[in-house]
Amino acid sequence: MEQITGKDLVELTGRDLLGISPMSGVCIMTVANQRRDHFARLEEIRVEELRIEEEANKESIVKAYCRISKAVCAYYDLPIDRLVLRSRKRLYVKCRQIICYFMKQHKGKFALTAIAEPFGYDHTTVIHCIKTVQDLMDTEPDYKAHIETLTKLLQ
Repeated sequence: MEQITGKDLVELTGRDLLGISPMSGVCIMTVANQRRDHFARLEEIRVEELRIEEEANKESIVKAYCRISKAVCAYYDLPIDRLVLRSRKRLYVKCRQIICYFMKQHKGKFALTAIAEPFGYDHTTVIHCIKTVQDLMDTEPDYKAHIETLTKLLQ
């Protein structure tokens, strides 16, 4: 365990030790050590909570991705294993774009990098996918009807 310096003591206790009796100084040092240990333990707890939260978020991303992918692939009659192919066939691209769109619209509001990960995309590609779907919904009534149908299926 490291020793507390006078500067650390002032930070931990909010007091300067000048003019304090040696016995009071010992008491203050003890309190300072306890506070330091307490803050160290709080930091450990925060790190653990963040790790657990990140794990839970990752699990919810996987669940959402699976649910959305299955629905979109079933709707367009596409085998789900074809999504990860680097193919540029229009149907494959369309399904990947729609999945990215629904992942972003999901109540979890996932990060773009998390959405991009299953496809091997960059976050900018996900932004492009989302904008493409929104633009097509604005310009093509049939496309908008497909998205609305999928939205109902996913609720």
